[in-house]
Amino acid sequence: MLDAIRRQLNPATVMAFIALVFATTGGAFAVTSRGGDSGKIGGSATVAKSKSKSKSTGKPGPRGPSGPKGETGAAGPAGLAGAKGEAGAKGENGAPGANGTNGKDGESVVSTALSAGEEDCAQGGSAFTVGGKTTTACNGEKGEQGEPGPEGKAGFTKTLPGGETETGTFAARFESPGESVIPISFLIPLPVAINPASYVTLEEQLKENGKTPPPACVGSATKPTAEKGHLCVYEGYVSEPEHTQSLWIDGVLNPTDLTGQSHASTAGALLFAEYAGPQEIAFLSGTWAVSAP
Repeated sequence: MLDAIRRQLNPATVMAFIALVFATTGGAFAVTSRGGDSGKIGGSATVAKSKSKSKSTGKPGPRGPSGPKGETGAAGPAGLAGAKGEAGAKGENGAPGANGTNGKDGESVVSTALSAGEEDCAQGGSAFTVGGKTTTACNGEKGEQGEPGPEGKAGFTKTLPGGETETGTFAARFESPGESVIPISFLIPLPVAINPASYVTLEEQLKENGKTPPPACVGSATKPTAEKGHLCVYEGYVSEPEHTQSLWIDGVLNPTDLTGQSHASTAGALLFAEYAGPQEIAFLSGTWAVSAP
């Protein structure tokens, strides 16, 4: 019988048997084969039972020391810029600073007139000294005579030159019968008062009804003219009621001498006008020309 059992034994059946024993007993075995033929029973085998595993119920031990710091890796790419933050609150005003020290008093500039030839100023000038330094300002050379005015005539200055003419306008409004005084002012004064001074009606300008203008006043309200030494006042517009000859000029007078009927002062003249009515409003206007004697 033993022979029959021995014939059935081989490494595979031995290992199966050991596994069966391990399963039924809960033990752990270690099998090592040394110095024998695995195909024969004659080899020696050592079987060691291992301890069974069990869960740990004790407290964990203290944490071990940290390991050495690893090397720093290469820097990564820069991230995107963040959104702009909101403005911070306004800070409080700082304390006032200390007053500064007063500056030194400045020096006044001293000016000295220079005669012709001094300090290289051929036309003279002025020297200015301040802070120990002196500068000079030389007068310029006298300029050349300017060209004469239009047509070779000198420009008008204080008075109207002889034979030159100036012009102007006048106007008056009448709201009831009576007299009115209309001023005529010369823009450029005459060198002397003049006589005569004439009022030229529309009829005289148009030579209607046998009327003719004075020889010295042959212009019109649209083109006023006057001979040398004359004042010519030209009637331009008259607004009258239905019947005519209700508004007329009594005379052209010198403001400084009302006794003469046809005079003008160096500054101008006065027109004395009379409106006979009826109550309708009347209007009178025109132009004038004066030529210096």
